Amino acid sequence: MPRSSGGLGRLALGALLVLLAASGVAACTGSEDDLAEQEAGDSGDAGDAAGDASDAGSDGSPEAFAAEYRAAADRYAEALEELQAGGAAAVAEDPVGAHEVYADLQAVTEAARDDFESLQPPAELADDLDGLLANFAAQISTLADAVEGARERDDRAVQRDLEDYADQLSVWRERHAELSNMLADA
Repeated sequence: MPRSSGGLGRLALGALLVLLAASGVAACTGSEDDLAEQEAGDSGDAGDAAGDASDAGSDGSPEAFAAEYRAAADRYAEALEELQAGGAAAVAEDPVGAHEVYADLQAVTEAARDDFESLQPPAELADDLDGLLANFAAQISTLADAVEGARERDDRAVQRDLEDYADQLSVWRERHAELSNMLADA
């Protein structure tokens, strides 16, 4: 039983760390979008530009891709922020249910991957988007492992998965920042 009670504390701490890491992605996503919009001179019309691009559909141009990319990043950031708001409280109330937080984070990540995957990048950015999508796939796999480990209350496996996930989020932030910088002129 001591393993279990200590494990619950580690699972709760792990879930909170995941939520903090995810919120870091949300903050980074918003910051990169704001920076890109300011550099492009569109800071006042960011929401309208994203909405217009979605309404018009992708034409494969750098401008359309940039607007759609920013809109997808905003949706991802919003979903992460919503999860963080409810997830931390849920884990604090019921550490045994940490696997549900990981499952929710996995679902948010899958939705983001699907959203980004639907984008039509110009040829010169296709490899960059592919790298981002591969990173999402790695995150999803790691989160699935974390869900399973948390269900089984395998503290070591969950900790290892959370460390892997944190590394993958770091790579995602770097790739997102690079792609956002490339799109700043679009």
